[in-house]
Amino acid sequence: MDAILNGCKSHAKRIVMWYYLYMGFFIIGMVLFYVAARQYQLTNKLISSGTKTTATVIDLLESTNDKGNTLYQPVFEFPANTGDKVRFISNVRSRPASYKMGDQVPVIYNTNNTDEVKIIGFWGLYRWTTVSLSIGAPFFIIGCMYLLYTKNLL
Repeated sequence: MDAILNGCKSHAKRIVMWYYLYMGFFIIGMVLFYVAARQYQLTNKLISSGTKTTATVIDLLESTNDKGNTLYQPVFEFPANTGDKVRFISNVRSRPASYKMGDQVPVIYNTNNTDEVKIIGFWGLYRWTTVSLSIGAPFFIIGCMYLLYTKNLL
């Protein structure tokens, strides 16, 4: 009889352990969904209140990755509504270079904070929303489904 009770206790401990693991998955998914929603809101706010203009690629910064490959990071310049020239460096590095010197690229920026600039295009505007959702969705789905499964068991 003691062996049966010990087996039940062991089984219950495993269920609780899995419950906490999948609860963690669920929470990670929810946090990443929040990050995605927040990034989406910030982008939409920039689109509705920002100023659209055209930036010119004025330089390509070179760097080397771990494998020894040369990566290129474009530097853009655009005229702000104050008449000043604003420079910003893309936070995306690529190989081959995404742009050539002199390329014209549509951008949108916050007139109150010219450090807040995004390239107008899907990845320029919604990169972090997409990445957060892509990572968060599996965590959320797996955690949620396991929690629903254990609810039916308990």
